[in-house]
Amino acid sequence: MDCNAARALVLSALLFGSAAPGKTVALIGAGGGLGPPLSALLRQSSLISNLRLYDVSPVAGLACDLQHINATGNVTAYAADDIGDCLVAADVVIVAASIAHSPGMSREEHFEANAEIMLKISEACARYCPEAMLLVCTEPTTMVPLASEVFRRANVRRAFERILGADVDSMYGRCDRGRCDRGHIYSRALATARFVDRVLAGCSGEENVVVGAFVHCKRGPAPYMNQQVALGLRGIQQALPFGRLSAAEQRELEELVPKLVRAAERGKEFVAPRRGGYRSAIT
Repeated sequence: MDCNAARALVLSALLFGSAAPGKTVALIGAGGGLGPPLSALLRQSSLISNLRLYDVSPVAGLACDLQHINATGNVTAYAADDIGDCLVAADVVIVAASIAHSPGMSREEHFEANAEIMLKISEACARYCPEAMLLVCTEPTTMVPLASEVFRRANVRRAFERILGADVDSMYGRCDRGRCDRGHIYSRALATARFVDRVLAGCSGEENVVVGAFVHCKRGPAPYMNQQVALGLRGIQQALPFGRLSAAEQRELEELVPKLVRAAERGKEFVAPRRGGYRSAIT
């Protein structure tokens, strides 16, 4: 190993806390606001041997810039019609694709636009990389249930264990009508990169990896919730208990549960009408 490669490994270990090689990661929505800073951070991870960038807009320039970074692994760009090539044999898929809320757009129109994007991506993942970890950064309270329903209808076994929502907006605050300042984008990108790193660590065999994620809950008060989960080679190994709640926390939970139930139903219902007569956009 030459000096440059050694320095790259040391830098990656400092940033990401591990130096195990090897995963193929696909970033869907690489050309959006979150995509470029997130892909630059992921480029430095020694846990990633192949970083694949996909967007409906061209991302070849971004991939070329990232390939010049002194780090191990490769970066490849995929055009709008090549989502299958981007996803096939991927170990982890990160969904950062979304449409910003524009003036005059209703909440329902905004939801439907992003749900249509998530539907197409989920269909492609169920077809080309059903065993991959699917990390959803876009509106996880509705999009995780939506993706889970797509995988269920595609008869993908144990998909609930591999679909995680990265609800980083809850840590850093939401964008104002979809317009984010650069400080917000960078903090979101860093939080997401750290989340991805922990998922990759679990997939790579590191023990005692625990993350907070929006996931399917078998025994929770709502079907999908933010929860601490232990990760392993094949996804979620165990959902950890919530622990004892104070009276105030219990009241907040009781107020939140109906909202989570409605969000989950909304995501699943978006998939339901498309069963049978609907023509898939993935060919």
